[in-house]
Amino acid sequence: MKKIAQMMVTIIMFVAATTVVTWAGSVTIPNSFTAGEAAVAAEVNANFTAVKTAVNDNDSRISTNASDISSNTSDIATNASNISSNTSDIATNASNISSNTSDIATNASNIANNTSNVTVFDLQNWNASETIPQNSSVTYLRDVGTFTKNSASSKILLYYQDKLEASSSGTICAMMVKIDAKPSGIHQPFIYNETTNANFTMSMGVIEGLSAGSHTVEMYYRNLYGTCVRNSGNWNGRITVVEVP
Repeated sequence: MKKIAQMMVTIIMFVAATTVVTWAGSVTIPNSFTAGEAAVAAEVNANFTAVKTAVNDNDSRISTNASDISSNTSDIATNASNISSNTSDIATNASNISSNTSDIATNASNIANNTSNVTVFDLQNWNASETIPQNSSVTYLRDVGTFTKNSASSKILLYYQDKLEASSSGTICAMMVKIDAKPSGIHQPFIYNETTNANFTMSMGVIEGLSAGSHTVEMYYRNLYGTCVRNSGNWNGRITVVEVP
């Protein structure tokens, strides 16, 4: 019976030792037993104490690893959420960049169009001072030049600045600008003077209904009771055409 008990203790110790080795790595068993040898309680307890110490150490490691795994799982979930959020932000930024690029292109086009929609005609190409004959009706004087209108729905702002004087008291002088000989009567912009003082003036008119394409700017006059002088002293008159929406 005693031998059976010793054998049972030996088997238990072997199984325990093998299990600990599997989990804890290395366990030192302080006492060993030989078949037929009496087992001393203190030595058996010492072996169990060694196994217990290794098992407890292994349990502590497992608990620590479980905690770390839980923490890592949480961090991974957080990082995945951040990656998803960053991916969304990147997509949004890419969309904004695309939109801004489109806006920049549109603004560049608008700037180019606005630049091309301003045409300036310098009137110093003619005599520094020219006499305008008498004529009681609106009379064609000359073509100034052409410009291109980009849109049929846009308006034309027409600016005319020039110097004009009457040749004598009682003379009434008027200079005007038309586009494509329209309309038939006096049309703004025009400048007017009925004194012998040389007045430098400017006028502005708004013209609607012109089709897109090339148009001709023309100068007309209407003088009553005498002749007039325009651009006396070569003050460099100017006609400016601006296309606006």
